Amino acid sequence: MRSTGPARRSHRPRRRSVPQVALGVIGFLLPALVLPGADTANERTRPVGAPARPAVVEVPRATGQARQAVRAVDEWNAEHPNRAVHAAVWDGRTGEFAAGTGADRPVNSASLVKLFVVVDVLHRSHDGLAIGDHERQRMRRALAASDDEAMNALWNRYDGLGAVRRVADAANLTDTRPPADPAQWGETLVSARDMTRLHRHVVHALPAADRDFVLRSVAARPGIAASGFDQDYGLARLRGAAVKQGWMCCVDGAIDLHSSGVVEQHGRFAVTLLSRQPASDGYGAARHRLDQVAARVDAALGA
Repeated sequence: MRSTGPARRSHRPRRRSVPQVALGVIGFLLPALVLPGADTANERTRPVGAPARPAVVEVPRATGQARQAVRAVDEWNAEHPNRAVHAAVWDGRTGEFAAGTGADRPVNSASLVKLFVVVDVLHRSHDGLAIGDHERQRMRRALAASDDEAMNALWNRYDGLGAVRRVADAANLTDTRPPADPAQWGETLVSARDMTRLHRHVVHALPAADRDFVLRSVAARPGIAASGFDQDYGLARLRGAAVKQGWMCCVDGAIDLHSSGVVEQHGRFAVTLLSRQPASDGYGAARHRLDQVAARVDAALGA
């Protein structure tokens, strides 16, 4: 089926050594998401018997880095007509959420939908759905190596169409739609805005063990996917990235090439880059463009 891998390739994928797994992603992400607590200095100086002062919670001010990152993507788009990349960025420390031009435009999800199914299964496991070690291994393969056979089994066994709807509802996703053809899970429609919201949901709403399972699984992504496709592009090239990649060809003559997840820059940003590029350009050129865009995002977040 079209969603289970590229229908054509512009070149033979380059074999690369598997990058060192960024298993420290939990450590760099979560501390940045915890707001400061009580004013401990005031507590230490309070006289004995005096009433306790109310806890002071300081909400960090938005730095504008998320906005700068999507602006950098829009500037790249202006320089490359007909090769648009849609972007959305969330700053987990300040809560700033920025969406670029076209960030609400639904496109084919390709393998990004695998994250929906895994999150749904984890949700339902707390309502009595039994998940054995074999199923968890399938979920890891679907997220890390983007294994389509593992996804086919999960999609069919765990009501993939319903999973998309349930996760969209739980995470307040407004642009997401299941595929018109139930057999073509890669044609689930998502937007950059919704994918970044989904990552926010993973970080904030999932129980710690489930959150860690998802982030550690995507952080374990090898450079070469189970299908032999080179998935070392876009946000995956950034240091410590825990991202899900997506690719498919050639629905309506286009390559859908995406990169979405959490990046290490300051340990706090969730970023989504979605693109629809002409199939005639080939995967090599499409990957190169996402590399360029990711580099601009990285520079903006580090400013």
